[in-house]
Amino acid sequence: MPSWNIHASLTKKILKENDPASQGIADVNNFKFGNLLPDVYVGYMVKDVSHTLRYIQTHFTNPEHIPIPGSDLFWETYIAPYISKGGVDSLTLGSWAHLETDATFNRAVRAFNKEHGIEPGNETRIRKQADFHLFGNSLDMDITIEPTDHLFEAAQNFAQYPIKIEDVEASLKAFENVKEKSKTEPMTDRYLLLSRRFMDDTLNGARENVEKGLATYAREVEAAGFALGSPKQKRAVAENVSDSLKRNRKPIDVGPKPEILFKDNEERASIEYEIARLKEKGLPDYFHTKDPS
Repeated sequence: MPSWNIHASLTKKILKENDPASQGIADVNNFKFGNLLPDVYVGYMVKDVSHTLRYIQTHFTNPEHIPIPGSDLFWETYIAPYISKGGVDSLTLGSWAHLETDATFNRAVRAFNKEHGIEPGNETRIRKQADFHLFGNSLDMDITIEPTDHLFEAAQNFAQYPIKIEDVEASLKAFENVKEKSKTEPMTDRYLLLSRRFMDDTLNGARENVEKGLATYAREVEAAGFALGSPKQKRAVAENVSDSLKRNRKPIDVGPKPEILFKDNEERASIEYEIARLKEKGLPDYFHTKDPS
């Protein structure tokens, strides 16, 4: 999947080249964090969160090689039902943007592999992720996300599952570390699977998809009689957040802290492990269905 460097760079471009308010983004800070949110509990990007969640659940996808995150399903579940009622909060919009970016990149990688006869598997995944890392380190990802009370509240009220305050703080610390590493790691043009042109073209495609989705969202909210940023719309969004919590917050598979999950196997949260676990029922499952609240 695209690194946080890529997500942060895309977010910065969208916010720089568009008026956030005109795209329905009422809280820029929360939108920025939303663009990282689906990765928080996977365990790879943030090593000291309180627990882990299955990647296939956080990204609405299936256990298959080069999975395509279900950005459309996320939209249909958490955004579309509330557009005619005034819209949703900026954190939810950012989370959708993350999934749409991931989906755009992975669809492109699938097409590339098919065109070049490259077989899926762990080796291909490692080469792909190395290229994402290389590309990400070449981008301007210098955005700031503040640990505000409003962010903490929105994170705890995220409809799919709550993000604890200490896990938001751990995520922001991890993000700052990613930013620092991107400034110090040596640059190279040696791609192992893809190419710089492929990455640039796909990033532009992802940005177009996200901007188109946000523009559609904003237009339809206003068409429903809610002026963006008005007191009426803000009240409606607060009511919609509460309603989505009641309707959409369901039990989810919860795993241990990353340090425990990865103690004997660093690949245990990967799609490859999930596929192998489903095929070989003897492999242990470290996740258990719980009420996320």
